[in-house]
Amino acid sequence: MLVTLTVAGSDSLGGAGIEADIKAMSSLGAHPAVSITAVTSQNSQKVSGIFPIPASVVISQLDAILEDSHVSGAKLGMLYSADVAEQVSKRLRTESFPIVVDPVFIAGVGDSLKTDELIESVCKFVIPIATLITPNIPEAEDLTGIKINSQDDIMDACRRLHAMGADSVLIKGGHLNGPCIDTLFSKNKFLRVEVPRVTIRGHGGGCILSSLITVYLAKGMSVWESYLRSKIILDESIKLNYPVGHGVPAMSPILQTYLDSEKLHRMPKL
Repeated sequence: MLVTLTVAGSDSLGGAGIEADIKAMSSLGAHPAVSITAVTSQNSQKVSGIFPIPASVVISQLDAILEDSHVSGAKLGMLYSADVAEQVSKRLRTESFPIVVDPVFIAGVGDSLKTDELIESVCKFVIPIATLITPNIPEAEDLTGIKINSQDDIMDACRRLHAMGADSVLIKGGHLNGPCIDTLFSKNKFLRVEVPRVTIRGHGGGCILSSLITVYLAKGMSVWESYLRSKIILDESIKLNYPVGHGVPAMSPILQTYLDSEKLHRMPKL
């Protein structure tokens, strides 16, 4: 069984974070191992509490996994604190598997998921170990220090993040006005993927995309193919969003499994 790793925070409503990562990785046939960095109290409308896990405990989880399992790929999501970001990076930098960094700073409902020192630590320690980093535009602005208002700015930000140590860079374009264009920079080439803009703001999309990419990379696919395959699944998941509360809807790459299960449940007994 292919084992992939996610290092991220827990979402109590199950729409993002570790819970979304587990669903996404499992949907592609991988076994997800987890190292939890924080427990959050959140729902579809707000984050009401964040309870950080000490860096020593996060590393203890990683040690337990890595000493026993052959991990083929890892995804780093919500690290929350500078200390966790530094310690996780130091623990993983000697590993040979691909690492996808999804720099989570803000929750889908708009609340902060970081300490003040996190961005500096991500730039110094996390980006240099990234096979691929997948920020949205506000996250790319935080990491590069530039304001992004155009496609030229996005290309500039991609080059800057690559110069900071990331092998490849994917900047998601949903926060710009106009067409929704993702920009992938890998091997000194750009790929732009435009999709129709949807009016619904879903919860957990970044977690799902980065987790799917992680599994495809773990299976030996290129960054280009891993992204394109994952993007198709994510777009379908966005279309099939569903309410779990009164706020931002959730999305899931295994929603079809839920629907099929419900059909079976309703079948008449023979």
